[in-house]
This record gives sequence, structure tokens and C-alpha cells, in this order.
Amino acid sequence: MKKILCLALCLIMAVGVVPMVFGVSADGLTTGKCGKNVKYSFDSATGKLTISGKGAMTDYYIYKKDGTMSPFYANGVIKTVEIKKGVTSIGNEVFSFCGFLTSVKIPKTVTKIGNFAFQSCEKLTSIATGNGVTKIGERAFNFCENLKSVEIGKGLKSISVNAFDGCDSLKSIKVDSKNKKFSSKKGVLFNKKKTKLVCYPPKKAGKSYTIPKTVTTIGDFAFYKSKNLTSVKFLKKVKKIGRYAFSSCALLKSIKIPNSVTDIGDEAFWDCEALKSIKLGNSLTKIGANVFDNSAYFYNKSNWKNNVLYINNYLISATYRDDPKKYVDDYYIEWESAKGDYKVKAKTKVIADYAFNDCKELTSVTIPSSVKNIGSCVFFDCEELKSIKVDSKNKKFSSKKGVLFNKKKTKVICYPPKKAGKSYTIPKTVTTIGDFAFYRCRKLKTVKILNKVKKIGECAFAICDKLKTIKIGSGVTKIGKDAFNNTAYFLDKANWKKNVLYIGKYLITGSYHEKGNGTYYHNYERVAGNYSVKSGTKVIADYAFYDCADLQSVKVPKSVKNIGKKALGYYALDWYGIDKKVKNFTVKGKKGTAAQKYAKKNGLKFKKA
Repeated sequence: MKKILCLALCLIMAVGVVPMVFGVSADGLTTGKCGKNVKYSFDSATGKLTISGKGAMTDYYIYKKDGTMSPFYANGVIKTVEIKKGVTSIGNEVFSFCGFLTSVKIPKTVTKIGNFAFQSCEKLTSIATGNGVTKIGERAFNFCENLKSVEIGKGLKSISVNAFDGCDSLKSIKVDSKNKKFSSKKGVLFNKKKTKLVCYPPKKAGKSYTIPKTVTTIGDFAFYKSKNLTSVKFLKKVKKIGRYAFSSCALLKSIKIPNSVTDIGDEAFWDCEALKSIKLGNSLTKIGANVFDNSAYFYNKSNWKNNVLYINNYLISATYRDDPKKYVDDYYIEWESAKGDYKVKAKTKVIADYAFNDCKELTSVTIPSSVKNIGSCVFFDCEELKSIKVDSKNKKFSSKKGVLFNKKKTKVICYPPKKAGKSYTIPKTVTTIGDFAFYRCRKLKTVKILNKVKKIGECAFAICDKLKTIKIGSGVTKIGKDAFNNTAYFLDKANWKKNVLYIGKYLITGSYHEKGNGTYYHNYERVAGNYSVKSGTKVIADYAFYDCADLQSVKVPKSVKNIGKKALGYYALDWYGIDKKVKNFTVKGKKGTAAQKYAKKNGLKFKKA
């Protein structure tokens, strides 16, 4: 049994955290610039801000590493905004925390509303995007608590799934009938053909709702924080329920998922505190992480057996928590997990993502022949796990000496962290090492990856802090993000040259850090300036130079056959995980090579070298 701060539970869900703002005035706001060719003027008598000129507004960001704050940030005197014809964008965070802003006039020349553009504009009650807007960015109207209605013009082509995150008063979204990408029905936002339900406004009237018969997908965050819904009827055409789709629907009491649904995303019904009755169909092949956590069903101990929760033939979770409401005067709650040698129940079809997460005392797991899908990171942080056994009759999975594979042993899924042995050679049948496959395997000192392996997944060997010797065969074409982070090899500064780490002919990362006390890391040193990749290098790993904001160019030799995702020219803008391209970043290399292809695909400058 274990105790944990219930405050930490609130951080599980990947939604934005609103920074606290104390300043509400902007003394002396009169005229100025908010873009290269865009200016503003403010009338203090009326509280009206007028923005005019040609081209885009500046993109601002509170936590931007090299940026400046919007001149209107947290302004307490701006009441109305009129944007004149000629302005083409509303910049990131430009009106963020303008708490007294009540209305905005947007001309047809504006094509983009940036990330967090109207964040926490608490008095904004309605918005009409205009016919020119084609894109609404991340959390553009984040925590506009009194926003009641939205009108979308005919030009919109894309909208962030959490554009209206925290808009608890939103009752209706209307879309121009001429829009080719989106549509609306009774205030609910859909794609044009109504096969995907995009957003059900949180304050929409009515206690019940029937998903339209055309809908096959319920989008991420679609019903997030619905205030009035007590029941939802799913018709038999729905196939997928997205991440956080019904999360924090406080009054939702019961759900019945039809046989048509095959996929339920992460936290889909997370924090539905009134949800007592759950019925799942027979066709599910994938169940995300924490799907029913913090629901009334989850907190009902009678639904659990040996600290494991099943619903029908699906294993949902192996870590029970008490309802934090029982602990009025204490932040601590009880935490109990599966332990020892555990046998998954016969006839189980699917094991959900992260199902055995943090089962610290779990030593072995036996998987029956009935299991058709094992989710991602199922055994994450099972520090004492020594063996995973699969019934030989299982048609999807297999095991060998306690290691979990797919049936044909072409993919390593999980190498138990406490498995005996200091060295391991990847079997010759394997072509893929899965995400987190060897995560926290703290006994391993040597790994040999044979030539047949083509892909090494994200965090595949991360935090193997005794792993000093790594040999990668010649067949690897892709290496995932942080694949070797915080291994003993990674932490040995002798293996680095100019803050860049290679393993043989593979460039892993350009961001070194030392290990501090416990599990904390510090003293980051990142490659900067102009860098030339070592001749003979075959692959540059995903995110290899990510966050190297002072790196201006990388010269890539023709030997490189693959450059990973966001490996060059990107950095994290802030804690929300929104990234940005490094200003004036240049990829150098020969024409027709991976260097030119990467530059073109990512919209970066390319220079022949």
C-alpha cells in the first residue's frame, strides 16, 4: 500500500495551467507597433483599441525564451478591439489576459487567430471569426469563462482541438453554410460531412444527447467539461472515441458503448465523478490510458479484485486509488496496486495502455491466449518486474525467457526492468524495438542490436543507468526521441564531442546534461552556432537537436539517409509543448539528399554545400 499526494492527480491530465496574473493596467498605452507593418492606437476615453496596417501581427508569448510581451498583455482598460482591413493575423497571446475586453471586430483579411490569442479574456461573451480566418490556434480562447457563442465563417480550414478549453459558458457554435471543412447542427460543431463530432459546447442546454447517425468519430476533447449532460446515446456507427472526449463531464451517470466502437482514447471519461454504470461493446481493440480514472465506477472498490479493474473482458487498470473526497483534511490518499505473480484473467481481450503503471511490487505477469491487444507502456515503472509469460496459444503475442514480443518475434515490446542478466543481444528475428521497451532496465550493462533491426522506438533504452556499452547494427533507419537518454553511455561526458552524442554511425542528440541527486538532471549544455554532422553518419535521431535554440545551421553529409522528426531547426516555445522553428535556421547539404528533403518538408532554409 502506498500514499500519494492527491494534488498530483490533478496534474495527470494534459490540459493547460493558467498562470497567475497580478497586473491589470497598462499606463500610457496610446500608439505603437504590434507587427512589422502593423500599428495600434488606443482611445482611453472609450477604451477602444484600433489595429491597422498590412500584414501579420507579431507572435508574442509569456514564456518565450527570446521574445517580448504583448503591449496589451493583462491590460485592464481595453474594452473593444477593431482590426482594420489589411491586417492578416491575430498574433499568439496578443490579447492574453485582457480581462475587460468585451468585443472584437475581425475583418476578412485576417486568416489566422494565433495560439492563446484571447486567453483569459473573461468578459468576452461572443466572437465572430469572419470569413477570412482559415486557422484557429492552440487554446486560442483558453479560459474565456463567459464566452457564450461563436460564429465561424466560410474560410475556416483547421481548428485546434482545445481552442475553447476552459470556455465553461459556451452554449453554441455556428458555422457558415458555405464552409467546406466544417458544419454545425443545433450549436454543435462537426466536420463538413458530420462524420466527426468536433465540439459539443460545455454549457449547451439539455441533459441528454444522441450522437447523430452520420458520426463515426468523436473527436479529442469533444464533450470536455460538459455541464448539463447526464446521458449520451451512442449509435452503432461510432467507431472511435477520442482523447479526453467526455473528460470532466461532472453529471454523466452512465454510458453504453456499442459493438461498433473499436478505439477509446486516453482519459476519455476521466474525472466523470457521477459515472457509476459502464457497459462496453465486444469489438474494442484499443483502450487508452486512465480512461475511467476518477469516476464513481473507478472509486467503487467492489468493482475491483486484487486491486485490478476489469470491465467485461477488458483489463482497465491494476492500480486502485481511494476517492480523495474521503480525505477532507488530508491531501494523502490510499494507493494499492497488483503485486507478486499476477495472472491476467482468462478470456481477457485487451489490456489498456499503462494498465500496470507504477505497480512497484509486481514481479511477474502471465498473459492468456485470449488477449488480442496489449496497450502501450503497459508495464511502465514496474521496477520489480522480472518476467512476462504468454500462453503459447496466443495468436498475437509471445514471450521468450521472460521478454514480451509480438507473435512472430519481429518486435520487442517489453524487457522486464528487473530481469536477471547484465547483457542482452536483440534476437535475430527482431526488426523493431518498441517505445519504452527497455525503459528503466537498471541491471543492463551491455546491449547488442543486430543488423536486422530497422527501428528503435522512443525512450527505448531511457534511464538504463548502468548501460555503458551499446552496439547498433547497420540496418537501423530510424531512432525515436530520447531513445538512449540517461543511460550510462549518455551520462559519460567522454562519449560526447562538442555537446553532440553519437553511437557508431548514428547521431543521437545535441543536448547533454549531467545527472544530479536522485532522478534529477541538470547543467544542460546544447550545441550552438554552426555544426557539421560527422562524415559517415547514417541516421539523425528524432528531436536530435530539438531545443538547441542557438544553433543556426547544420551541415548534413550525403551519407545520412534519414533525418528524424523535428531533429533540426525546432525548439520548445514554452511549457505547453508548442514548438517553434529556430529563426533563420539553415540546413546545409547536397541537392537531392536527405538534407534537402528534410528542409523542404519542414519549410526550412536549404543551402547547397
